[in-house]
Amino acid sequence: MKVKEFIVLAVVIILLGTYLFLRNSDRSQYELPSVSSVKTEEISRIEIASSENKVEMTRSDDQWQIGDKQYPADEIKIKNMLKELDGLKLTALVSEAKAYARYDLSDEKKISVKAWAGDRLVRNMDIGKTADTYQHTFVRLGDDPNVYHARNNFRRTFEQTTDTLRDKTALSFDSDTIKEVRISSGDNDLTLTLGEAPNETPVSEAEAQETSAAPPSPEGAPGAEESKPVWLAEDGKPAPADAIQRLLSQLAHLTCDGYLEEDRKEDLVHPIRTIILKGDQSFSLTIFEKQESETSYPATSSQNKYPFTLSDSTWTRLNESLDTLFGTEEKP
Repeated sequence: MKVKEFIVLAVVIILLGTYLFLRNSDRSQYELPSVSSVKTEEISRIEIASSENKVEMTRSDDQWQIGDKQYPADEIKIKNMLKELDGLKLTALVSEAKAYARYDLSDEKKISVKAWAGDRLVRNMDIGKTADTYQHTFVRLGDDPNVYHARNNFRRTFEQTTDTLRDKTALSFDSDTIKEVRISSGDNDLTLTLGEAPNETPVSEAEAQETSAAPPSPEGAPGAEESKPVWLAEDGKPAPADAIQRLLSQLAHLTCDGYLEEDRKEDLVHPIRTIILKGDQSFSLTIFEKQESETSYPATSSQNKYPFTLSDSTWTRLNESLDTLFGTEEKP
């Protein structure tokens, strides 16, 4: 009897093991949809749509622009999108039950992304929430009703609006090329120029003649060292170099807080600060008085054709440098 029970038990175990093996094999060998590779340099248009927002970006001469007004797009954000579109890889089938709300793939929560190479649609997917592992994102592809795991956490990459995608560059230049700084503040003007340090030691006529008659020192010899340029005010006196370098550093990679609803620079009046920088090229920044109800300052620059806003913290830092150069701690 025990032998028969053992045989029956062994048969049951074998059958169960075979079933589980076949079941797991079938599950692990289901075919994931084929995701064709795309060349990012061929993608010419991207469309992002959600229940509350829709934005379209197009490539023109290697420059990405947003919408009908063709606003310049943030190159880094576009680059991150292209990277995810090119590297899309499905890793697992998650659900066939069409329970989309569970994965933030319902019409209210999903982000729909389409990308074209010319007239050819090369990507069409709905993006849901990030998986609990934070290493995958729930997605649907085209008309496929199933939900899949896609490698990487990229929902935030496509959670964009026209405003968040716009290039926020206000000024961009190499501060080492600047040789002149002009600042206007109300009725006060200030011009600072990079030049040679004034010789504060009186020189007699005999010493001057002796110096002019002496042969020039060979390069590298003592006395051949060139004087380092310094920033000078209009009266020829040295200006506070630290404050100038701090100001140039603040302006060299200046980003705006956002853009004004109206795109007309000429609508802005009452400037409170104007900064003109001259070197290999000329750059300008004009900051205007803010309204009492506003928390940022309207501004324009020579490198951005749209009026934008500077945050209160950005204005405060710039103003501290400017006040130091004007020799006052008073705010305009």
